[in-house]
Amino acid sequence: MKKARRASKPLYRRWWRSLRRLWRTFRRGRPWAGNYAGPAAVRWVSHLLLAARVSTLGRDLRSRLANFLSAHRLGTMEGTGAREAITVANGRQSNALFLCNRLELEILRDVLLDDEYEPGAIPHPEVILDLGSNIGTSVVFLRHRFPDARIIGVEPDPATFPRLERNVRGVRGVSLIQAAVSAEDGWSAFRSEQLSPLSSLASSPSRAGPTVRTSSIDSILAEAGVSHADLVKIDVEGSEYEALKAFSGLRWVNTIVGEFHPPLAGKKPDKFFELLRGFEVKAVRRSPNKTSFWAVRFGGGCDDARDVGHAEPGGHDDRQVEPSARSRVGSCSR
Repeated sequence: MKKARRASKPLYRRWWRSLRRLWRTFRRGRPWAGNYAGPAAVRWVSHLLLAARVSTLGRDLRSRLANFLSAHRLGTMEGTGAREAITVANGRQSNALFLCNRLELEILRDVLLDDEYEPGAIPHPEVILDLGSNIGTSVVFLRHRFPDARIIGVEPDPATFPRLERNVRGVRGVSLIQAAVSAEDGWSAFRSEQLSPLSSLASSPSRAGPTVRTSSIDSILAEAGVSHADLVKIDVEGSEYEALKAFSGLRWVNTIVGEFHPPLAGKKPDKFFELLRGFEVKAVRRSPNKTSFWAVRFGGGCDDARDVGHAEPGGHDDRQVEPSARSRVGSCSR
């Protein structure tokens, strides 16, 4: 008992120091004096609420407390800093994700807490293609959501790929490919943004960074040794339209989740969603710079679900799969 208490002392010291820092920040904001809108007070409340949500990803009290402390420290980091571990538990399985700043913490919130890539009730995929894996948050989400699927993660950023490898190390059934998703194979200049989610293939020489390998989706599947993908998650910062347009195996995909970036792609959302004829499409979040969506193929890949209604092009904003149809799609087995 004494040994266990001694081992946990540093953790509680960190907890106490964090509380003292929170209290000092709170006092500087002076919310009781009518200064609720003060930057310090707003940041304090924001950090606290986000840290509290992230803490729920832990398995037990100890891991939840550690998650809370790590999330609070990440919330105060404007730039890249020391790595903080966030434990993500799912049943008996748990994974540690190492994050460096608040941006990565917000991505973790969107993916793991707000279910940004949740496709709903669909047939369980055998092969998942994660295009734009970043540091691995989406890979961990997909592994927990579909424990028996093979996952192929793709990430081009030379600065991010080693962190992706570390975060998914030990996650079974995952293989990684370092390449930028494009319409064709080759090499291209890459713009790396460590403090922004908009790392992408450089649009002009003045903004170019390192040179990275580009691969079409067909080439990525061939390199991974698979003939098709059942589920594709795509978030490639502007290359979505050209990559999917050149993808000859799109007709074999049952589900697509991800984001489309109109300013980076130079295409309107309606133009992009025309590529997904034959899918029931739902725009989950929509803004001028980004549209998050999921798309499920009519019938879900099995014969007894062919009666799911057809969506008109451009009608992806308000139309949803009816509960009865969605349950039929989700009941199929491959």
